[in-house]
Amino acid sequence: MKLLIARRLRAAIALAAPLAAGLALQPACQDDDDECVVDADCPEGAICDSITDECEQGCRLDEDCRSGLICERDECVQGCRSDSDCGEGNFCSPISDKCIECSPGLANCPCAAGDACSGVLVCQAGICRYPPGDDTPTCGDDVCSPGEECPDDCGGGPVCGDGLCAPGEACAFDCMPTCPNRPLGMAPFGPSPFQCGAPGPVTLALMSDINEFWGSDLVACVCGADNPLGPYCLGNAGASSTLNQAFGYIYFDPNKLADLQATAGGSLLAPAWLLAHEAGHNVQAIHGLSSPWTIYLELSADCLAGYFIGWLACQGEINEFDVQGTMMAVCSGQDSAQTPWFDPKAHGSCQNRVDSTVGGMSAFFAGHPPEEACAP
Repeated sequence: MKLLIARRLRAAIALAAPLAAGLALQPACQDDDDECVVDADCPEGAICDSITDECEQGCRLDEDCRSGLICERDECVQGCRSDSDCGEGNFCSPISDKCIECSPGLANCPCAAGDACSGVLVCQAGICRYPPGDDTPTCGDDVCSPGEECPDDCGGGPVCGDGLCAPGEACAFDCMPTCPNRPLGMAPFGPSPFQCGAPGPVTLALMSDINEFWGSDLVACVCGADNPLGPYCLGNAGASSTLNQAFGYIYFDPNKLADLQATAGGSLLAPAWLLAHEAGHNVQAIHGLSSPWTIYLELSADCLAGYFIGWLACQGEINEFDVQGTMMAVCSGQDSAQTPWFDPKAHGSCQNRVDSTVGGMSAFFAGHPPEEACAP
């Protein structure tokens, strides 16, 4: 189950990045021959991409791949499913799905009656196996058993994504269902320096998730007429990236949250992303993250929002539909082609913003500290 969840999360990330390229670089028209609705519309060796509705090289099942290849994440790659895939004298690793060349005496390798197998292994039915009742190797017990591939026991240290949760490993891919939050204790220093309208119940629920993740008490405020972003924030949102009187408050135009939700096909993850982006500016203030260029601070906040989204995905609160829709909403906030990168209001291109958000998700899954992974 752990590996299945990890693969689904990796798939969510893998789907998000190509989406940005499709939004940013999609040509004005498509070749009708490449368009598809289902895999059956595509030629042999191709599948229908559910995002672009175009045929592309890929697979769904191992049977779609030629001999010696298996289907992993819709791609044919070198690998195996059973020892019979590996040829005589080799065995299929249950950890890496790769064929391993046998050496005399190792687990799962051929032996003849009377041959000595390594350690506690015994020759049974022509194969070196663990005797009945003997435990198989345990990854993380600091013992490199014969035939064991655990990197933590046999050298090399923990490997994120190998499906093994080694002692002290922070990789969320391997250590599900652990979904650690990052408590920072952020809260306002005092009353809001600007008008602070009461948010609706949905916004409060989204803020509850954000505060749970950051272990904080940030306050969301519907913008008033006196907000420095403009009267009622004019379709915008803002928060402080420095420790001042506005710290701890997230000011927003509720119409902006509704627009993002609509762009994302109704998913609440899109408005949550914007609120988490603004919370990211408060995180920058706590960790002293700064830059002379606005665009780097904004992309850093996108990354921190993605870090929060990774936590939601880890808990199973969102799905691929939410992620894909949110990436479209992220792109809706891209700078115009005429905005130079050094503009004091620059936030980045569609590709910049999606890459930063997806990078934050990946950083959470890999266990990297947010202040390092998302530094501007």
